[in-house]
Amino acid sequence: MSKKLLIPLAIVLVILAGLMMWAGCKKPVQIPQDKLTPKTLSFWGVWDDTEDFQAILNEHRAQFSNVNIEYTKLKPEEYEQALLEAWAVGEGPDIFMVHNSWMREYQKYLAPMPQQIQMAKFNVSKNLFGKEETQISLQDISFPEVNNLQNIFVDVVADDAIISGQVYGLPLSVDTLALYYNKDLLNNEGIFLPPTVWDDFANEMVPELTKQDELGNIIQSGAALGTSDNIDRSIDILSLLMLQNGTVMINEANSQVEFAKETRDYNPGLSALQFYTDFASPAKEAYSWNEDMSSALETFVQGQLAFMFSYSYQIDTIEQRGTRLNYAIAPMLHINPDGTDRNPYSTGRAAINYANYWLLGAYKESDYQEEAWNFIRLATTENQQASQYLEKTGKPAALLSILNLQQDDPVLGVFARQALSAKSWYTGYDATAMEDYFKEMIDNTVSGDFTAKEALETAADQVEKTLRAK
Repeated sequence: MSKKLLIPLAIVLVILAGLMMWAGCKKPVQIPQDKLTPKTLSFWGVWDDTEDFQAILNEHRAQFSNVNIEYTKLKPEEYEQALLEAWAVGEGPDIFMVHNSWMREYQKYLAPMPQQIQMAKFNVSKNLFGKEETQISLQDISFPEVNNLQNIFVDVVADDAIISGQVYGLPLSVDTLALYYNKDLLNNEGIFLPPTVWDDFANEMVPELTKQDELGNIIQSGAALGTSDNIDRSIDILSLLMLQNGTVMINEANSQVEFAKETRDYNPGLSALQFYTDFASPAKEAYSWNEDMSSALETFVQGQLAFMFSYSYQIDTIEQRGTRLNYAIAPMLHINPDGTDRNPYSTGRAAINYANYWLLGAYKESDYQEEAWNFIRLATTENQQASQYLEKTGKPAALLSILNLQQDDPVLGVFARQALSAKSWYTGYDATAMEDYFKEMIDNTVSGDFTAKEALETAADQVEKTLRAK
């Protein structure tokens, strides 16, 4: 046979072999049938819309085509009750969002992260004739090692997500409290820069920026602090003050509350509570707020509040409603001029910020725990997928690799830098009850029904009851 004939024949043989291998969607015989069975998983969350997850859902569908994820957004005030009621009748979600303060409470509903699973992975390509065809392979998928979690996410994630040596959820974002300020109100008083330390803030700027009418009514507030219900996440602000002041909140080893205890003749928790509630006391120099005022966010949007403490999630609301508001966002205040605080976990100083975020978890009784965790892994640990979600929602990252890129962002930079030093504290098995106890503590102190010390000790006794599993 001549060489001229050998070359065309070789080409024909290659084409025939390709057609035999790639005709249709051929599945390798070694893939178990249960890995190829179509499955639909439900995913429940709050705050985020379906389009926020759309890029992740599309990529997941492309790689794991037999697994469909259906996302449902619920109202925040109905979310917890809806979860419990749906699971009770076997209709709850396979994947769900859980707040970082709920992790111990919801551990009994959460499946721990596996070390490795096998999934059927689909790869779509075009054959020699331009027709799309699918190849399926059985892929071993590994998950982050527990001891390596702090090298992947900001430190607070390991603090909250790891329970008894296992990981029960992973986040896409971690938010922190920051200082929102009205630039025009500061400019009117000749204040060129926002405060950086609590002492200057309370003793100088807030009194200067607070205005009252002839009847003593506050018509311009220097700061929204001191009360509970009309300040968004007032509990978080007070918790941060306690931590920054060196308060050990909980001794988890013996399930005891310690935020009311004295240390070397000094009670850091009491000092923080008194500092916070002074802003709602007409007898104090820092008086700038009271429970009869509108919400802090509403007052800030209306241009009548100089300083507000909140998270990045308020940016969209302010932008939509405060169209003429000249405002900026500065780092959270600290005790020391160098940006550090009294570290409750050691004798040294450390910058302490406060974390507030949601994690994705897999339901313990789901028939599709591996598939659920595979989706969580793809969404939270793969840079491209997490980045698409963060770009869509405008949130600060939880992944260190993305957070590093956000630090110079003109809007998110403050929150990204603070996430590295973000802390939370174990609030027990009933986070909602704990918040109610803290609000009562604030209200009782402001009203004078209790002394600050009595209110603090009462709250400590109440919170201690939530440390035991229900």
